[in-house]
Amino acid sequence: MLSARIRLVKLKVFKSTLVNYLIVKEQLELIQT
Repeated sequence: MLSARIRLVKLKVFKSTLVNYLIVKEQLELIQT
């Protein structure tokens, strides 16, 4: 049970990190053009 919760938290952190990365990447591309 505990390991499943840890996995869920890791997945949430991974998703939020990925979203933040994509947002920053888009902003950088907008600045460059």
